[in-house]
Amino acid sequence: MADSNHGNKPTAEGIFSVLDTDLYKLTMQCAVLKYFPNTKVAYSFTNRTPHMKLTRGAYKWLQDQIRKLGNMTVTREETEWLEKTCPFLNKDYLAYLTGFRLKPEEHVHMTFEPEAETADDATPGTVRLAVCGLWVETILYEIPILALVSEAYFKFIDRDWTHDGQVDKAKQKGLQLLEHGCVFSEFGSRRRRDYQTHELVMQGLLEASKEAESKGWKGKFTGTSNVHFAMRYGVMPIGTVAHEWFMAIAAITDDYANANELAMQYWVGTFGRGVLAIALTDTFGTPAFLRAFTKPAPKSGMTDAVDEARDPTYAQMFTGVRQDSGDPLEYCKLISNFYSAQGIKEKKVVVYSDSLNVEKCIKYKEVTDAAGLTPSFGVGTFFTNDFTHASSGEKSVPLNIVIKLSEANGKPAVKLSDNKGKNTGNDEFIRKVKEVVGYEEHEWKEGDEAHRPKLQSRMATQHTPSRLERLPAELRNNRYGFVVVEEGTIYAGDFFGTKGKAEVNIQPPLAFTSRQVRAEVLPIFYRENTFSVYGRKSCGETKILKQWLVLLQPFLKYMSSLEVVMYLGDVYVSLYANSDCSDTAQLTQYTHSGGRSSVQTALRSLSGEGTAVDWFRGHVDELKALEPAG
Repeated sequence: MADSNHGNKPTAEGIFSVLDTDLYKLTMQCAVLKYFPNTKVAYSFTNRTPHMKLTRGAYKWLQDQIRKLGNMTVTREETEWLEKTCPFLNKDYLAYLTGFRLKPEEHVHMTFEPEAETADDATPGTVRLAVCGLWVETILYEIPILALVSEAYFKFIDRDWTHDGQVDKAKQKGLQLLEHGCVFSEFGSRRRRDYQTHELVMQGLLEASKEAESKGWKGKFTGTSNVHFAMRYGVMPIGTVAHEWFMAIAAITDDYANANELAMQYWVGTFGRGVLAIALTDTFGTPAFLRAFTKPAPKSGMTDAVDEARDPTYAQMFTGVRQDSGDPLEYCKLISNFYSAQGIKEKKVVVYSDSLNVEKCIKYKEVTDAAGLTPSFGVGTFFTNDFTHASSGEKSVPLNIVIKLSEANGKPAVKLSDNKGKNTGNDEFIRKVKEVVGYEEHEWKEGDEAHRPKLQSRMATQHTPSRLERLPAELRNNRYGFVVVEEGTIYAGDFFGTKGKAEVNIQPPLAFTSRQVRAEVLPIFYRENTFSVYGRKSCGETKILKQWLVLLQPFLKYMSSLEVVMYLGDVYVSLYANSDCSDTAQLTQYTHSGGRSSVQTALRSLSGEGTAVDWFRGHVDELKALEPAG
C-alpha cells in the first residue's frame, strides 16, 4: 500500500543530489576545509527504536542506495545557486564542492545481523553501520543515510500507509502556526518518510504561507534546512551548526573545559562576526556554554588576538541561541536571565528544534514573547513523517535513528546535552567530561530519545481519528459552528453569582475530544461567540478573572466581542470591544477600527504599549493585590 502516490506520478526513491542534505552540513564542511582538512573521524549509527528492524530485503535495498551516493556530483547550476544564495560559503569551499564526490565503498562500513539463519529477504535483523575517513570527506553522509534508512523501513516493513492527504495535512499545520504568529522552518530531512513526502510537505507549507500572507497574518514560513528543496522551491536554506562541530573540536584538542569557546573562535574565524550566528548551546550542557558565551569574540577571519576591553562578547555578537534538548520552558527562563545579567537589551532569538508540534510551538512562543525574546521554530519529523495506518487509522510511528560523531583523530567524542536521555558516547568517558565541564544533571522525560517512540506509539493507540476528523476541513468547520456557537452571551466570572461559583473553564466539551479537533474548534468558538467577564474584589472574583484570562491568552487574536468589567472598591473599569468598531473604555477614551483584531488593539490602547495579554496581566496582579486578606 506504501507504493500509492500523490497525483499518480511515479514514486521517486533514494537520494538524487549532493545538496539533498541540511545546510549546517555544508557550513561545517566549509569550516572543516579551512581548519581541519586532514582530521580523521568516525561516525556510528544508532537505532533508538531497536524493535523496529529492517529485513534482509530492506538492507539489500539500503546497501544499493548508499552505493549510488557515489554517483552524485554538484552541478554547475547548484554551485551558481549556492554562490548567489549563500554568500557566506567562500570561493575556496565552492571550488572544493564542485569537484566533491562521496566514496561510500571506501567510507561506509555496514553489516546485517539476522535474527534467524535464513536467506529469506523477509528475515528481520540488526543493521550495524559506521562511517570512517577524513572529516571533510565524510561529513555529508549523515543526512542522506538516515533518510535512506527511514525510507527502507517504510518501503519494506511498515507498508500500511499512503501519501494521500500529505499536502493538506502540512498546509493545515502551517496555517495553524502562521495564524498564531509563529516564525518557523522545515527541518525534516533526516527522518522523512521518503523523498516524495518531503515534496508534498513543501508544497503544503508553501500553500499555507501564500494564504497566510494574503490574510496579513504575522507568522512566517522562513524556509527549509534542506538545501536541495530550498533551491527547488525558491525559499531560503536555514541552518548554522550542529553538535558535531563542538564534539570534534573538543576531541581534537582534548580540551573540554574550553571546547565551547574554541568552537566559536573557529566559527567566527571562518564566517566572520554576526554571520550564521545562532549558537547551539547544549553539546556539553547549556550552563557550561553560557560561561564561554561571555568571553570576547575574535575579529572576523581570526581565531585569537581579542581585546577584552573593546571586543564584543559572543553573547553580544551572536543573533541568538538554539534549544535542542531539555525543558524548553526552563531553557527560556535561563536564557532570559542570562541576557539580563549580561546587560544585553537587544531582543535576541531563541530557535526551538526539539520534538516540536503545533501545540508546543504555540506554547513556547507565548512564553518566549513574555520573556522579551524572539521565538523561532525548526519543525522536523512532525512535518515529514506524520502518517497513520491506512487500515486502522492508528499512528504509523517514525523510526528514531541517529548518526553521531564517535571519534576524531582517534580520540572519543561525546555529547552531553541538557537531558541525560540524549547523551551519546562511552559512559566512563562521559563521566570524566562531566567533571571537567561542571555538567549539571537534568532529566526531561518528554525529551528522552529512548522513550519518545514508545510514547508516540502509546498516544497512537489511545486515539483513532473519528469520521468527523476525516472529513474535509471546510465541512468540519461548518459542523463545529453548529455545536459551539451560542445565541447569547457566554459569561465567565459572574458579578451576581456567589463567591467561587463562577465558571472558569468555559471551553466546549468538543474541544477535549482530540488534539486535532481542539486546534480547529477553539478558534471558531472564540471568534464567533460574545464573552463577558466580571471581577469584584469583595467577592474574591478577581482570582477567577485571573484564571480565565490566563486560559484566554492564546485565543485573544480570534475574539471579536468581549466585555470586561472590574470593580476595585470605589474604582470602576469597564471595557467593551467588538468587531463593529464600538470599542470603548471608561477612564481611557479611544476609538478604533479593524474588525477581528479590535480586541487586542483596544486593550493595547489602555496600556499604551505591549499586547492585550500584557495589559491583562498587569491589571490582574493589581486586582489580586487589592483583595481583602483571607
